[in-house]
Amino acid sequence: MYSILYLCLLLAFANAQQNPKVVQTDLIHLKSQASGPFIPLVQFSLENQTINALFDTGSSDIVVPQKGSSICQNPAQQCDNSSASGFVAGAFDTAAGLARFNGDFAALDLAMDGQTVTGTTVGIFTSGSLPPDAPLFPIFGVGPVQAEAVGSTQLQQGRNLRRQAGNSANLYPNLPAHMKEIGMIKSNAFSVYTNDARAKTGSIVYGVIDTAKFEGQLQEVPLERANDGALPSFVIKFSSVSMETGISGSNEINLSSHINNDAPRAAAATTDLAPRDDARHGVGHDFLGTRRPGLIDCQKLTANNAMVFRFNNDAIAIRAPMDTLVMPQELVQDARPG
Repeated sequence: MYSILYLCLLLAFANAQQNPKVVQTDLIHLKSQASGPFIPLVQFSLENQTINALFDTGSSDIVVPQKGSSICQNPAQQCDNSSASGFVAGAFDTAAGLARFNGDFAALDLAMDGQTVTGTTVGIFTSGSLPPDAPLFPIFGVGPVQAEAVGSTQLQQGRNLRRQAGNSANLYPNLPAHMKEIGMIKSNAFSVYTNDARAKTGSIVYGVIDTAKFEGQLQEVPLERANDGALPSFVIKFSSVSMETGISGSNEINLSSHINNDAPRAAAATTDLAPRDDARHGVGHDFLGTRRPGLIDCQKLTANNAMVFRFNNDAIAIRAPMDTLVMPQELVQDARPG
């Protein structure tokens, strides 16, 4: 097992080349009582309009609300500074978590951190539904192309969409694939550095794997494909999770008695679940009858105590110190001791 100081999500389709072209942007951490201690946002511009969107490796489309549309009448809307034009034919219907959006596609120039990605396909949603009390965020999806929410209408203007094996939808190059297609990056790869919940920002680097952000040898984990051979999401074998305590992890508590081995790793999903009895044994808190966070002994929050996540039949391990995973109490509503 090797040690990683900060929990990184590394997603790659190809090996990075020497001296590659790269595109880098900040990963902004939104912290509030309503949303929790960590919501990953990306800031970009469409038609000189700045937009903050939820960064999501679990979906594949960039979708933003159209100003003045029906969904922008939702009390949780954040549409006041969103607008877009340049529509192309086509429709989408996408589910993001428990929210649903539908609308049309547009070919727009997308700018982030001083670099412009010309002709980026963006979904402009005009209607949809949200979970109760949920904020409405634009979505910045960078998952596999085969997860795109393209409707049945054949796009004709601005795009020649491909059909791929195992997927009947009309697909298009999403942001990472499009940047490679137009020569902004040489490899359809990107790395995400989330850092811990106390940090100001993380980072996203397109075109390479940012090896400066972790310790140990870079290792590959195979992505699991669907039965028809398609790759609709980033799914890897999540083998086990344990808690190390004591100096140099001398004691280890297994927290994976009923773990789901096929685990999708999405940057917008910021939690991992362990069985309640195992979690109580590991951290000393009983979560019975509540989905709310609980208070734990601060003596457990040291560099000697860590959560260890293992993948690919335990061939690969990521060690995350407990003091990088705790939620600040001021951001948690109605937390209670075990």
